[in-house]
Parts: sequence; structure tokens; C-alpha cells
Amino acid sequence: MIVYKIKYNEIPKLKPMSAAIGFFDGFHKGHEQLIAAAISEAKKNHLKSAVLTFAPDPWTVFKPDANRDHLLSDEEKEQFCKNLGIDEMIIIEFTREFAALSPGQFNEMLVKLNVKYLVCGFDFTYGYKGLGNPQTLKEQDAFHVEVISSVNDEDGKISSSRIESLIRQGEVSKAASLLGYIYSVNGKVVHGFKRGSSLLGFPTANIETPAGIVLPELGVYTGMAAVDGILYPAMINVGYNPTFDNHSISIEGNLLDFHQDLYGKIVRFFFVSRIRPEIRFNNLDELITQLESDQKAVKPALAKEKALIRATGSLWSLKDSFVIIG
Repeated sequence: MIVYKIKYNEIPKLKPMSAAIGFFDGFHKGHEQLIAAAISEAKKNHLKSAVLTFAPDPWTVFKPDANRDHLLSDEEKEQFCKNLGIDEMIIIEFTREFAALSPGQFNEMLVKLNVKYLVCGFDFTYGYKGLGNPQTLKEQDAFHVEVISSVNDEDGKISSSRIESLIRQGEVSKAASLLGYIYSVNGKVVHGFKRGSSLLGFPTANIETPAGIVLPELGVYTGMAAVDGILYPAMINVGYNPTFDNHSISIEGNLLDFHQDLYGKIVRFFFVSRIRPEIRFNNLDELITQLESDQKAVKPALAKEKALIRATGSLWSLKDSFVIIG
């Protein structure tokens, strides 16, 4: 896959393409339909399949002092596009000048990009004051426009904001059903307080808390850890460790059936289901007893999610290490 990072008024020479357009935070099931339609049309008409997106987040351009977390980093979006089979990812720099384009000027930019087929969501807006929409896209005759209707489940429209809210509430299993894969965060393994190994008998890998990425609600989760392209069962804790009066959030995982040194490595934690909220225990014995119970919940939880784990592994180019997945 080729990645182009361009300015709206400096368009490189590109081959004719079938493109899905949007911000694509999370690449959820709604986004999947846009991308599948763009790839299908590309194959039918011998076009390049492409994703047209924007960076930075428009929100940060207009409200630079506001904190805005995302489901995926820009680098992770690129990896997803590659693994979804996209030929080209075109990232247009989002500026106030770009946002001020009229619908007609925006359409002209798409023509210069050599778009022949464009797929967008029914609620896609663009240009000055968001006046551009699917109807204004259709007002030109240089390329065909396909509009994807709302993709819903029993509770309504599948959207990035809804998924973000679920993750913040600890509803990671429900979030996965909307994403089509298991949510994760990654970071470098750093030295923690070493209480897991020295005091509790549950050695953990502590990762640097990633900036700008949505974090799950505090608590203990069944999940997996990706190390060097391999998935391992893991019990993951997100929280302050109140029994020890920590003052900053940590993300740490106890990897099952794993005995290697991880310091300095990049590890990705996948959150399958939430076991319980964070609890302050009266003593170490109570904490150890609870951790033993939590750890026993991990493999049965993974055994129920074979298809989801396979889909997740495919998106991230990972293999599983545990026999229960088959």
C-alpha cells in the first residue's frame, strides 16, 4: 500500500481510483461497508482502491485547547488500511483554509485526485460550514458517488462516538461487536513498582500509558497481549492500584504461560471483557485471592470469542499462541 500525505492545493499525479472518504476513527462495521464498496468497484473497473482521509482531526484545528482522544492513532489507521487490502491511503492535511472550501472547490479537488468512484456515508459533510454533503457531491458529473446508508444494530447507529463511550464505560465486549474486532492499546513496557512479582506472585508488564488514545474504564479485564507478533492470554488491569495508593493510571498485564523479559518491548493489550471494577483490598491475602479468581476467568472468556480473535489477529497481522482458539 502507498501512503500519500498531501495538501489540498498540491495534488500529485495519481492513477484513477475508487475511494472511500471519511475520518475513519476506529474502522468500525459502518466504515467496513464503505471500504468494501470502494474495493469492489475498484476490482470491477480496474481502478486503484483508496481511502481518502484527513489529519489532524478537524476538532483539534478549530479547538486546539480541547483534549480529543481517538480509537486509533494515524499510524494504526495506516496499518488497518494495508491489512484491509487498500492500494492507496491519501491523507489530506486538514487546515482552516481546507475547511473553508466551497462544495464546488472540494469536488474539483476530488477530480484532480483522479477519483472515478467515491463512496461516502449518508451523513458525510465537508467544506465551508459543512455545507457539502452527499447531494452536493452528486452535482458534478466527473465521478460516480455511492452513498452508504446508516449501519445499525438493535440500539441504533454504529458510530465512533458511541464506541468510544462504551469503552470508557468498560463495555469492551459490546464495543467489539460494533467494531468487528477487539479493542486494544499499546505502549513500551517500562519498570513499575514490581509488586506483582515480588509481593503477589503475579508478574505484570506495565506499559507507558498512550497519549491521545481512548482508555477503558478502570478495572480488571480478560484479554490478550501481543508480543513480537504473537497473542498470549492475559489478565489486564487499568487503574490506580488503590490498595497501594498509586496516584497515576497504569496499564499492566499478567501474561499467562509466558516467562520472557519484556522490558523495552512494545506490547499491545487487547480488552476482551471486564471482570470487575477496581477495588481497594484490606490486605495482600485478599488481593491475591481475588487475582487468582480473576486469572481463572481469562481462558474461558477467550474460548467464547474464537471468531472475534481471528478477525482481530488478521487486522493486526498477529498469530495466537493458545490451543483453545483452534
